[in-house]
Amino acid sequence: MSTYNIELRTGDVLLYQRAGAIGWLITKVTGGDRSHAGIVLVGWERNWVCDAAATGIDLRPVSNDLDTGSRIAVYRVPDTVPWEGIALRRLTAFAISKVGVYRYGLRKMLRNAWTEVFGVPPGAKDPDDMPTKAMCSEWVSLLLRAFADFDPCPKWPDRFTTPDDLARKSDLVCVCESLTRVNK
Repeated sequence: MSTYNIELRTGDVLLYQRAGAIGWLITKVTGGDRSHAGIVLVGWERNWVCDAAATGIDLRPVSNDLDTGSRIAVYRVPDTVPWEGIALRRLTAFAISKVGVYRYGLRKMLRNAWTEVFGVPPGAKDPDDMPTKAMCSEWVSLLLRAFADFDPCPKWPDRFTTPDDLARKSDLVCVCESLTRVNK
């Protein structure tokens, strides 16, 4: 298992500053620094990131993302939120069961861009059930609400949450501004 400058835990939120044109475009549209979000799953002798991508929910080693030149910050649910054991196992099982499902939707991306310019529509709220398509930060918010009973952006509906909202407008705690590998 790769060793990092911080011990990753299941449920940690990874917020990316991705290198390349897509990352640049996302930060320009959202007006923030972060272009992607994922959630950590620890197991099978690895640290994994589970995220929503254009092809659906994806699961890959965190080390793969460090190899791409992305700058990754680590955020965590506050210690005052009592979630462990069974909730973490359920989160892991649920997330893995959705790999390849919940593809991005072009309409969702356009709606989020519109929201950044004109604001959230009046009366918008979080859904009662899981949507059929999810953006990366929406996926992270949905998992935290469902399994930790923790809404990272309680004043902001999940479907309008951007990666930068998770960093700046949420109740998540930044525990590492730049994840790096440590050689042992």
